[in-house]
Amino acid sequence: PTRYEAESLNLANVSVASTNSGYSGSGYVTNMTSEWSKISLERGYNGTTPVKLDIRYANGSASSITNVTIWVGSNDRIQDSVLPPTGSWNTWSTLTITFNIQGG
Repeated sequence: PTRYEAESLNLANVSVASTNSGYSGSGYVTNMTSEWSKISLERGYNGTTPVKLDIRYANGSASSITNVTIWVGSNDRIQDSVLPPTGSWNTWSTLTITFNIQGG
């Protein structure tokens, strides 16, 4: 499988930081506070392709993050997701989402 680090992808209305420990790559994406905040990756597929998306996150707040939506393209809403608290900003968890992408 190919691994993409979020901080190296196409970013809009977010920040990249490396203050808290435990991340992989060169840092992590933070300040996703706007409906316009996004992380995107453009990639072409031939035919129907199964995808496994692992979102590794830290949530040191006392509340779940509830405004996470996974899209394919601009019109295909895959899933609304919730990121529960992990106990600290240095404790990481993984949310796994599986879906199919139609080629073309």
